[in-house]
Amino acid sequence: MHASLKVAPVDEQALDVAIEAFRGLQRGAATGDWSGFLERLTDDVRLIIPLPVSAGVTGLEGLNVGIDRARQMFRSHHEERNGIVRLDCKRIAANGPLIVFESRIEGDLADGPMASGLVFIFEIADGKVAAMYEYAITSDDTSEESPWRDITFGREAFTETALPADEALFS
Repeated sequence: MHASLKVAPVDEQALDVAIEAFRGLQRGAATGDWSGFLERLTDDVRLIIPLPVSAGVTGLEGLNVGIDRARQMFRSHHEERNGIVRLDCKRIAANGPLIVFESRIEGDLADGPMASGLVFIFEIADGKVAAMYEYAITSDDTSEESPWRDITFGREAFTETALPADEALFS
C-alpha cells in the first residue's frame, strides 16, 4: 500500500451525522429551508462549493470558512431558487470519518430545468460536519438544446438510489 494512503473502516457515528447533513441538503434543495443542514456544521466549518462568477454570486467562490459564511452562502444563493429541486444520493462510500455521497440533482435550477451529478464529501469531527467539498458535473452548454436541460438525461447511469429524496417534500 502507498505510504500516504490511509484506509480506515467506516466510522458509524460519522456516517449517521453525514446522512443527517445530507438529508438537510435534500430538504433545503426541495424547500429552501437549509436549517437542517446548517445546524450540523461546526462553527469553523470549511466549505468548497462550485459557485462560478457566472452564477451571479461573487465572493463565495473557492474556500468558505465559518458558520456565518455558510449561512450567507445558502441565504444569498440557494434560497433564491426558482423552483423545486430533487437531490437523490445514488451511492455512499466511507473511509473512517470521511463520507462521500454520489448524487443526482434534477429540477428547476437557475436558468430552467436541469439535471446534473454532484459529489459531496463530508469530513466529520466531534459529531458535526467540519468540512464539505462539493463537486459538480457541469456543462458550459446552457442552450435550450443542451441535453442537460432534460431532467431525465443521464438517469440510466444509476440502477439504485441509496438515499432517495423524501417524496413528502414534493407533494
